[in-house]
Amino acid sequence: MSITTGTARPGTRPPRIRAVRFGGVSREGVGMPLPPGWVRDAVCAQTDPELFFPDKGGSTAAAKRICAGCPVRARCLDYALDSPVPVSGIWGGLSEKERRPLIKARNRARRYALAELDAQVSALIAPGLRPAAIAAELGCTPVEVRRAVARIKERRSRRSAA
Repeated sequence: MSITTGTARPGTRPPRIRAVRFGGVSREGVGMPLPPGWVRDAVCAQTDPELFFPDKGGSTAAAKRICAGCPVRARCLDYALDSPVPVSGIWGGLSEKERRPLIKARNRARRYALAELDAQVSALIAPGLRPAAIAAELGCTPVEVRRAVARIKERRSRRSAA
């Protein structure tokens, strides 16, 4: 499966994914492979990809019917929700517009989880615990602890500069 993206200037939104190849049928594109483990089982891999990328105002009903019976629908939707750039077309039975609120909710949850981790790390780093010990205490990795420490230091330096 391959995907085409546009280019973005600094400070602009990320490019949209515009084309995908399912099975042996290709739309214009440059490669970004999907996990072959679940794509192999996707019903859409044996279907005309044009159904999943209708023109503006075109019907999405046929694609959504196919997705409804797909054994990897949830994994497909997760892929689209976790994509670093907006993905066009029907993925996991939902259009880009239908996925937007789910993406926003996931991003909010991630920000909340990071803020929670930062607060816990901040409390444990004060007594001088090392990242490995903090990671063991919190059930995360030392890398996550170091990233939290970096975010904490960055926030503190911004506050002192203001």
